[in-house]
Amino acid sequence: MAKKTNFMDKSVAESKWKTKTVDGKRLMICMNSNLEDSKWSDFAPEDGVCENWSEVGHKTTAALCWECTSRSVNNIKA
Repeated sequence: MAKKTNFMDKSVAESKWKTKTVDGKRLMICMNSNLEDSKWSDFAPEDGVCENWSEVGHKTTAALCWECTSRSVNNIKA
């Protein structure tokens, strides 16, 4: 059975991916910013690493930006 998430808990999840706060919103760099650690590196930009940031929740531990997600859905590999 899946672990229940307490949405009232405001603690921030630990992550190996870079995060920053802008105007009170938590942003995280795309997993394809580090191709060695990304499990989606096949869908990174053709010209190298991804530098996109995505707005995420406080419990998020990793994020894949919309551009890399789009390449994965359409099976467009670098």
